Amino acid sequence: MLKVMIVDDEKRQREGLLKHIPWEDYGMQVVHCAANGVEALEAARDNWPDLVITDVKMPRMNGLELSKALKAEQPDCKIIIISGYEEFEIYKSAIELQAQSFLMKPIVLRKMKEELAKINSVFEAERSSRQELRLLQEQLEASKPLLVDQFVRDLLGGFATDETAISERAAFLSLPLPSAGYYILSIRPDERSLKQAVEEPDGGRQEFHFALYRLLAEMAVRFGGMLTAYKEGGYGLIAEADESRDLLTDRIDAEKVLIEEKLSRTLTIGISKWKGSIGEAGEGYREAEMALRQRFYLGKGKTIFFDDLGPLGTVPPDLEQTYQDMVSSAAIGDHPRMETRLDEILTGVLRLPPALQEQHMKVLCFRVISDVQRILHDSGERSRAAAARDGVMPASAWDDANRLGSILDMRDWVAGRLSAMVHHIHGDRSSRHSTVIHKVKQILESDYGQSITIQDLAQKVFLTPNYLCNVFKEHVGESIIEHLTKIRMKHAKQLLAGTPLKIYEIAEQTGFKSLSYFGLVFKNMFGLSPKEYRDALLPGESDRRTGSGGESAHETENEV
Repeated sequence: MLKVMIVDDEKRQREGLLKHIPWEDYGMQVVHCAANGVEALEAARDNWPDLVITDVKMPRMNGLELSKALKAEQPDCKIIIISGYEEFEIYKSAIELQAQSFLMKPIVLRKMKEELAKINSVFEAERSSRQELRLLQEQLEASKPLLVDQFVRDLLGGFATDETAISERAAFLSLPLPSAGYYILSIRPDERSLKQAVEEPDGGRQEFHFALYRLLAEMAVRFGGMLTAYKEGGYGLIAEADESRDLLTDRIDAEKVLIEEKLSRTLTIGISKWKGSIGEAGEGYREAEMALRQRFYLGKGKTIFFDDLGPLGTVPPDLEQTYQDMVSSAAIGDHPRMETRLDEILTGVLRLPPALQEQHMKVLCFRVISDVQRILHDSGERSRAAAARDGVMPASAWDDANRLGSILDMRDWVAGRLSAMVHHIHGDRSSRHSTVIHKVKQILESDYGQSITIQDLAQKVFLTPNYLCNVFKEHVGESIIEHLTKIRMKHAKQLLAGTPLKIYEIAEQTGFKSLSYFGLVFKNMFGLSPKEYRDALLPGESDRRTGSGGESAHETENEV
């Protein structure tokens, strides 16, 4: 029940309101009646009323002074001010105090009841809003671990690069970002030995990764960083640190030894260059992955810095622009140009000393994996899900690339991955557009009688308004507005022919706010006014409607 206080220096007024208002009908209960503002303020501190009904002219503390004090101490309290004096200053003060209502004496009970009903509705709306907000907060807290994990994935995948947006997202998730710079660690447990594989049941794999994740999460806390299980069987960690590599190496080696002893498995860790900007996390993760992949040459259980790879960590500098053009061509669907740029890269790599050729081609494979994943991410959620289903970039891609036995095999593998992406994105885009057009048409057909905006439609199909308009016109051959108008006119004709509704009612039911505009659109489309169309379908109906037993000629004429 809402708690109510009545404040008036006239006893008859207080008792009249208390007796003649059915308070329970409004979900309210009078908890105190006071004769002046001082008494009321003291009682309010004990009762915390939801609503105070107060007179203005009272001894010791008037109603306006009481209202001001209440708003300062209990800002959610609603106030109805009553007065026997119709003065401008009282009105002005009531507005400034955000009073819910202002009523003149003598109080008309009907008016007071109407105000109480309104206030009850306000409280209900506020209560509902608080419940919805609390539910949203609970849902947010429950999903926060997933949101944090996705945030770290977006950083490491290179999908989040704008520092302002990253900072805002981190603040929303209450995540501290590295302030002194950081390194990216790519961590992967080494394969079990044959003896371990025989002795450990397959079910132990999940338990192992659960234990490893827990230990790495504790390590991330000690490094002031963030962790995610980013790749199948692998982990990405953002470790806050300054540029002192020696100290970092000692700390990581100590953590690594501790985890290996607890789990009886070795870890290989690839470490990026030091990064000063959080927007470089994606680049850092690619560097860490390239470093980790060197375990094929350097052996398992190592900590490998990208800085130590020398020229092996990048595509040859003179081919970097060619590489970027190859990826861009694939992204826009220019398959021939993509193939040409790939062959130019292959030609450039073959000019290198034989000892460097294989390593540079493997770097090319690894970069293609990262860039394809980035492009798929940008193409949208549905496209990414379909890409995973269709095997455009399987989870085993890193291992597949590492097992390639020759430079030509690597060239064909890169071409295959990029070609699959081209066919997937551009074929999927056409399919998605058809789905969007179908959904928009369904909405227009079902909601034609309502107010429909391009902005509303765009939000429902998750596209920008301009993009939706262009896609719709490209596929349908007419604009959304033109298509909607045809639907409305189709239904208008049906209603004119098959119902006795008046023309202004038909205009309203088909989404037109203006009767004259409805008539203009109808006549432009069909060459007849709505009235002329109906009369043509029903000969003699006009005479019957304007005769002595029908509607007036004035009504019929005004419908158009």
